[in-house]
Order: sequence, then structure tokens, then C-alpha cells
Amino acid sequence: MTSCTGDRSVETNLRPDCHLMQHALGETCVPLEPQRIVTLGGTTLESALAMDIQPLAAQTDVLLHLETQLADIEILGWPLNLEKIVALKPDLIIGLADGQEQTTYDLLSQIAPTVLANNQNSGHWQEIVRFMGEVFQEPEMANRVITDYQGQITNLKQQLGEQRSEIEVSVIRLYPDKISVYLKDSFIGQILADIGLGRPAAQNLDQNQALAIVGNPIQMSLSQERLQDADGDIIFVVVYDYQPRIEKESQAQLKKLADTPLWSRLGAVKQDQVYLVGGHWLVSGPLAAQAVIDDLLSLEFLEN
Repeated sequence: MTSCTGDRSVETNLRPDCHLMQHALGETCVPLEPQRIVTLGGTTLESALAMDIQPLAAQTDVLLHLETQLADIEILGWPLNLEKIVALKPDLIIGLADGQEQTTYDLLSQIAPTVLANNQNSGHWQEIVRFMGEVFQEPEMANRVITDYQGQITNLKQQLGEQRSEIEVSVIRLYPDKISVYLKDSFIGQILADIGLGRPAAQNLDQNQALAIVGNPIQMSLSQERLQDADGDIIFVVVYDYQPRIEKESQAQLKKLADTPLWSRLGAVKQDQVYLVGGHWLVSGPLAAQAVIDDLLSLEFLEN
């Protein structure tokens, strides 16, 4: 009937138990009251939890800021295991159109109605929250999540005062074989921008500039010879990988780096303004954002 008329509204009328929704890869009739939800990606999971929606299963990193909320959620590993998802018998799958979900969308759609959000990079998590509001027809709840975040940002700005733009904040991540800095449009870069904190010139690149220069919209690798580009008034260091072996190797890299003359010459190192922070600084979502704000509120530099 739909194919004859070419009118998608006919499909909606035939399915009173769902609502038709446009998303990154097309149009899907989303159940009105899904009970067995699978989220693929930490941002969709965090958005659901912040909206008091409990998924059945999720593909996500198990980080400290999420641990207490994951007890009743089955954690899916990498790479995406379609057989495991079939066994879960979901009635709705939600993901991002930038990973394996995009290449397996047709197969996922055969398992259950599947919607994928556009996702330029980790700094666009608020758009994902709004997307989830559309999926569950709860735009007011999604707006409340964002409003709560904005209120926390306002509080932190007041704590830091008008001089905050003069504080240059550097965020670096250590891998086993390289050093990387996070740029303006990354998740953490956007939070720092919302607060009004300054960034070192080498890290103050938007996604278009970063793509043109290094081919990555949110982070840039540095050689040890360019370690000065990681300097700032404050340096936040993240040593994290969801694979314990790689994380252990990255921790060894931190110890090795701390013993080098190049590291000891950095201004933040000399001023004892280097802070080790958790993996939630690198992911994306409202719960991670809250954890970052909590970190910033607790750190000693606020007292200086």
C-alpha cells in the first residue's frame, strides 16, 4: 500500500504502535514504548541513562563514572557481535553513524528497528541527547539534561571568575607509542570552551583546521621534540585504554616521559600544575561531562 501511494504517512497509520523518524541512514518506525533497548556507543548510553531510560544492553567502555549504573545492563564488546544482539531480542537499536553500526545498518535493521544519529565528532554530544529525545518522544527531558549541564557550567564559571580566559589549559593523552593533544572541537575541548578557559595556540584548532593539518578533527599527535605544544598553565594528562594491556603500556610511557628533560622544562610541570585524570575526559556524553565538571571543581588550581 505504501509503495503504491508513495505516501509514508500511510505506514504510520498502519502502525499505531510506532512513530516514523528520520535519522542518519533513512527513516525508521520507532516503537512507542520500547522495552528491550540496545545502545551502541557510550554517547547514546549516557544520553539514555541521563533521561532515566534503562537499556537492556550497551556497547561501551566501563569507566568509573558509569560503573554504578551498569549493574543491570549487559555490556557488549568490540567488534560488534551481531549474533549476540540477535540473542538479546531487542525491540530497538540506537547507535551513531560513524562506526561499525553504519556498515552493518542493514543487518541491524533486520534484527530490530534501528536508528543512527549523525555524529561529526565527540564534541557534538548535546546533539545526540536531542536525538535521543526525538527517538523516545521526550524532547523536554532531553532539554532538561542539557539545561542541567549548562547550569553546572555557569556555576563553574562563577567559581573561576573573570580571569579564567587567561588560564591556558592543555589536555594530553599518552599512548604506548605516542603523545596526543586534544583540540577545540573534541568532547573535552568543547567543555573547556563552554567554561571560557583558554587553550594553547597549538591546541586551539577547530575541526576543519585540524582535518586540513593533521587529518583528525579532535586530536593531534606530537613528537617529543614538539612537546612544548603540550604545555600550558595547567596540563591534564589522560592515560586510558579499554584494553588493560595497552593502558599498562601507556602508564609506562608516562613514567618514561616524566624522566625526560623536555618534560621537566614545561611551565606547568615547573609550577606543579599537572593533573592525572580519568578516561571520562576522552569519551562523550552528559554523565562524562558531569564527571569532568566535578573534577574541575575539586582541583587545587581553583584555589590559586
